[in-house]
Amino acid sequence: CPMNAHVSVILDPFTVESGATGYMPGSQKELRYPTAEDKFYDTCSQMIGEPGDVALFYGVTWHCAMPNKSDHDHNAVLIQYLPKWVKPMEDMTAQLSQSFIDFLRPDIPTLLALTHHYPQ
Repeated sequence: CPMNAHVSVILDPFTVESGATGYMPGSQKELRYPTAEDKFYDTCSQMIGEPGDVALFYGVTWHCAMPNKSDHDHNAVLIQYLPKWVKPMEDMTAQLSQSFIDFLRPDIPTLLALTHHYPQ
């Protein structure tokens, strides 16, 4: 049962030349990191898209940023959906100052999961 979903909301053209996200179709079934024998870079596909498109995939799918050889950026809004008890890959709340947190309305810390404690 998938416990996460990754979403990329594409803001600039995602082409092979601009380094669209590389991924290995079917790798979500492996439940391991790729090894050199998997030849990821030789056989991966890329998430091609135009601004406004959305790429949605299961997070354990082997994926990575690819080199941008174009004359433009390739920006996207990255979103990760997780059950509240799974610690996200980046600790975004650690980047918030206490003065910012103290300034918030009482309901906002709960919405931002600032009051949720992950298992140790």
